[in-house]
Amino acid sequence: MLHTANGGPVGVSPTWKRPGLNGKPLPGRTRAAYRRGMTVKLNTTAFEHAEKLIKTGKVVHDERDDWSEHAKSTDAENRWLDQHGWDDYAQWHLGEDKQASEETKGRFSFPLGDFTKVHRCAVISLESRAAQYDHDDIAK
Repeated sequence: MLHTANGGPVGVSPTWKRPGLNGKPLPGRTRAAYRRGMTVKLNTTAFEHAEKLIKTGKVVHDERDDWSEHAKSTDAENRWLDQHGWDDYAQWHLGEDKQASEETKGRFSFPLGDFTKVHRCAVISLESRAAQYDHDDIAK
């Protein structure tokens, strides 16, 4: 789990229960991206990137259900990807499927922010989705 500079968890309180996500996939991702099973693993580079951002205060302390509104649109995400490239794109996704084709969005899942800051709502959402599809290394 990601923690803030003062040691508290970014995502959830200890009493948080995993709710459904209203049957909707996360923005920019298909359900198939989360159903690939055990081929999706924790992207340690993204995890380390998130920890650095959190330690430097680049965090949005938003409400738990805000991610669908805060996530970049597909067009905005594509423009960002064209400017920054796949290595930077990968740093913003805690899930990586190394069996998927390189340099495709299908390789990466579980976005953690908006390409500038880590969003609390994104972390909550990805923890819930990762647990739902038994990606324990990502959910923790």
